[in-house]
Formats: sequence, C-alpha cells, structure tokens
Amino acid sequence: MCDVLKDLHKVKLKSVTRSPGGTPTNKKPLTEPNAADPAAFIAAALRKKFAHRKRCDSPSDSPEPRRSKDKEWEDSPPKFGQHLLKKRGQVNDVVS
Repeated sequence: MCDVLKDLHKVKLKSVTRSPGGTPTNKKPLTEPNAADPAAFIAAALRKKFAHRKRCDSPSDSPEPRRSKDKEWEDSPPKFGQHLLKKRGQVNDVVS
C-alpha cells in the first residue's frame, strides 16, 4: 500500500479533448464511403442506423418470449360459437 502511495505523484494522465458538454470527443473522424461503390455506401448507412441497437443473438436473450399466432389462437376462447347461443327448453321424450 505504501508503494502505491509513494508512486502516486509520478502518475501522468493523458489529456483528452472534450466537447462543450464535457463528454470526450471521438478520436477518429467518421469517413464517408466512396459514392462510386454502392455496396460500401449501403453498408455504412446500415452500420450507422443500427450502431446503437442491442445485439440479440439467441431467442433466450429476449426480454419476453414471443408467442406464435397459432398458439395464441389456441389459448383464447372462441369469439362466437355454441356457448353464446341461448339454450332452448328441450323436451324429454320419456316413455312411461
């Protein structure tokens, strides 16, 4: 512990350029893709669009599991059917 405290005054931190808001700025400038190469242009646009999206490689990583339409349909009661019709008085044909 004493060795760390003795060498503390020798530590030099590198300077970092900051934006007016106080956050560090990017070191490398963004390069524009070559306009003559449409594949590079599209790839750069897609990288820029999806740069901040969280990667989800497996379905188990998703926050809530997705249910298929068929399974959802099986769990829900039918919207219309025999259960909604009025029951009529049935005549019992009892032979005495």
